[in-house]
Amino acid sequence: MVIDIVPRRHLSSAFSWDVAIVFASGNTIGPLLVGFIAQDVFKYHQTGGSVAQMDPELQAHNASALGKALFFSCVIPTLLSALNFMRLFWTYPADKELLKDREASIEEEEEDVHEASWLLQKDIESKFATH
Repeated sequence: MVIDIVPRRHLSSAFSWDVAIVFASGNTIGPLLVGFIAQDVFKYHQTGGSVAQMDPELQAHNASALGKALFFSCVIPTLLSALNFMRLFWTYPADKELLKDREASIEEEEEDVHEASWLLQKDIESKFATH
């Protein structure tokens, strides 16, 4: 879908931002969310000893609390993502047509389509700069 609504010269940047946001949020928010839900919602009890030394009832309770926390920390974000993607049924056709119109109106000066990221441009300029 991204290929159809992002100008070709910005595809790699758009994909990079998408991956960065997904992994950054999953690696930071995910563990915090599981811990919060397990402790505050399902009353996970921390102990200083090993699991083998815990009371069997406490082991079962903590396992259940962690299982439920993992379930809800996966299901709720998935449902929110699904709701957001459902909105694309209304916006995607218009976005695709808008991109098509924009690309038709822009004349490319170069035959090769290249990355337009300012970071890449800065790197290229520094390599070819004469000292």
